[in-house]
Amino acid sequence: MRQFVRAMFRHAPSASYLDQLTASCLRTPEAASRSLLAYPVPRSYWKEAIYATRVPVLYAVRPRWVAQGQNLMRNRPDTEMEVFSDAGHALFLDEPARFDRVMDSFLHRRVWP
Repeated sequence: MRQFVRAMFRHAPSASYLDQLTASCLRTPEAASRSLLAYPVPRSYWKEAIYATRVPVLYAVRPRWVAQGQNLMRNRPDTEMEVFSDAGHALFLDEPARFDRVMDSFLHRRVWP
């Protein structure tokens, strides 16, 4: 489990943080963890759901998902994309200051001007 948790980060957090996060993950009951991964809808549901929204969307991604984000911006108005090249899955922890600036800017420009 510790390897799985560590793999979420591009920059290793402290050992104590990894220990705490790993322990928290291990407290999740097996049935609950399985249900988190067992979506009762096809993957296409999420695409339809995002296209149906009528609110601004910020797509914060790693480089792997740039093409998907570009497609989303082409086909859905009110979408912005921000690429975090120096972050792992937990981009808000790998690049917290930048993530906070991007989020703050998006919220003040597009949600609560």
